[in-house]
Amino acid sequence: RLIMGESQRKFIRLKAVQELVSLGKTRIYEMASNGNFTKPCKLGSPLKNPDGIDSRINFWIKGEIVNWLDARVLERDNAKET
Repeated sequence: RLIMGESQRKFIRLKAVQELVSLGKTRIYEMASNGNFTKPCKLGSPLKNPDGIDSRINFWIKGEIVNWLDARVLERDNAKET
């Protein structure tokens, strides 16, 4: 397990994930459900307090997305060597 730097310990929303990985919403959710992409997490409980966090919103951890990207690069590089 990698230890993330402070800048990687950040919750990001779907739009930011899409920008980082250049994949669409449907593909991201499909891959996550198949175990091929990091799974989103929800913060908070169901929205009862209007000042609280809406638990219906998915968040991802930026460091996990960066690690997933790095793993794809390693797969590519290892495939070239064989």
